[in-house]
Amino acid sequence: LNLLIDCGPGTLRRLGRARKGITSLDAVFITHTHPDHVSDLTSLLHGLRIGAAGRRKKLTVYGPPGFRDYFDRIVLTQIRLPDHFTIEAQEVEETLTLGSLVVLTFTVKHVESLNSVAYRFEEACAAIVFSGDCDYDQTLIDGARHADILILDCCTLDSDKMEGHLSAGLAGLVAAKAEVKHLIPTHFYPIPAADSEREQECRIQFSGKITLAEDLMTFEV
Repeated sequence: LNLLIDCGPGTLRRLGRARKGITSLDAVFITHTHPDHVSDLTSLLHGLRIGAAGRRKKLTVYGPPGFRDYFDRIVLTQIRLPDHFTIEAQEVEETLTLGSLVVLTFTVKHVESLNSVAYRFEEACAAIVFSGDCDYDQTLIDGARHADILILDCCTLDSDKMEGHLSAGLAGLVAAKAEVKHLIPTHFYPIPAADSEREQECRIQFSGKITLAEDLMTFEV
């Protein structure tokens, strides 16, 4: 399966650099509808309409509660859907099965005015969790429990903690309490500090493997 999780600015350009064509996508998963997570979604769907003439399989775009309204009011007012295959927006359920892949969805704390979810992808006894934007809470820890890879919001250092986001120390604490194997902090806000300081603060709480996220990284599970 070829899945895309969130579709913020620069997604299409990065997919091109990674030589990952959009025409083979099986599904898109959106964590929430802030623009830094959905701004390229309209361009992606427009590109599929005009650049995937041979495609026939359906593409489903999954999102949190309220996503269908966003899709109808924002996305569909800017583009025309393709005639030769179906694009459908669906609001995620707690559990979804795509072939041998099981997708578990759980709510995370971000902003009160917006529904935000994280995704846990499980197949053949392996699990990858993608948090989206989130703050510290027990539901996040439970959803990430024993994940092989946890891709986790790590917005700032502890001294600059922002409401609705994890700081580096809290990201490490989530990873430690969830007992994950590999923590990949991401969603870095620009701060006057070296990346190494983020990792150091994560390591105060988490002794496992840590890799700071960079564009075009690849991992095997």
